[in-house]
Amino acid sequence: MNHLPTSPLDNPAHNSLTEAHRHFAIGNNELKLYRPNVCTFGGINMKNNPPDIFDPYIAPGQSFFIIGKKPNLPAHIVLEKEIVCLQMVGSSPLHMNVVEKIIPLKKEHHEILFELINLT
Repeated sequence: MNHLPTSPLDNPAHNSLTEAHRHFAIGNNELKLYRPNVCTFGGINMKNNPPDIFDPYIAPGQSFFIIGKKPNLPAHIVLEKEIVCLQMVGSSPLHMNVVEKIIPLKKEHHEILFELINLT
């Protein structure tokens, strides 16, 4: 089996928002979130996670997902659900033709997307 470097996958959301998706990011070096009009995901740089890190970016009552290790949460943030999962890594490229029509996702797709996220 070909062992791929996994360090970017150890913290995929934070890594993506630092690199390829940085134009979608809000936050700082420690906490990076997708802009709310993009999606409700984010990641934390686990080197330093003070409990007040969320305050400038998460409104009271706002729901969001953190991908990666569970952060230190302040008392005013409630953990609604924790999903433990494994990162899948392909050891060789997939060669396939995309034949599906790609459409922009809209508000009416939110519920089914959250169902898919929680399922997978």
